[in-house]
Amino acid sequence: MEELQEEIALLLESTANMLRGMTLDPAIPQHAKSAMSEKIRLLEEMVERLV
Repeated sequence: MEELQEEIALLLESTANMLRGMTLDPAIPQHAKSAMSEKIRLLEEMVERLV
């Protein structure tokens, strides 16, 4: 079970990092970047709870 939690945490971190990178794309509208920032925050909170 611990191994699964670690895999999930890595996936969540990877997803947050991908979204973080997308927020740097000038072609993405600001409202979408704001939504991504909120998801990043939620993903990071979940990682904190898992580890």
